[in-house]
Amino acid sequence: MKLNMMLVALAMLLAGCATLGTRSRTADYLAATDTRQLALACFVWANDHQGALPPNLEAVKDLATVKNVAAYELCLGGQIADIKNPATTVLVRERQTARCGCRAVAYADGHSELIPVPKP
Repeated sequence: MKLNMMLVALAMLLAGCATLGTRSRTADYLAATDTRQLALACFVWANDHQGALPPNLEAVKDLATVKNVAAYELCLGGQIADIKNPATTVLVRERQTARCGCRAVAYADGHSELIPVPKP
């Protein structure tokens, strides 16, 4: 009887750990999706403002379905035409390091990814 209870407790513990990992991966995926949406909203803004990027992300919050715009920051200003290498130029990023030691970023070419953040 005690062995069965211990096995049930161990199974519940392992299931809980697996769920936490899934939640973390889901949060990471959502952060990457949010940064991409915000980057695309910046492109829409620029299209309506002679190629100028928005002054901040609050200016584009109605163009994206991101719940917490304050969790992200705009890393670039000026004109889209002035961006030399869009594939490596970060446009939007998470303000804080994500759960896995990574940060969601969106580049000026529109793609997003999780990048590792060096430990201090």
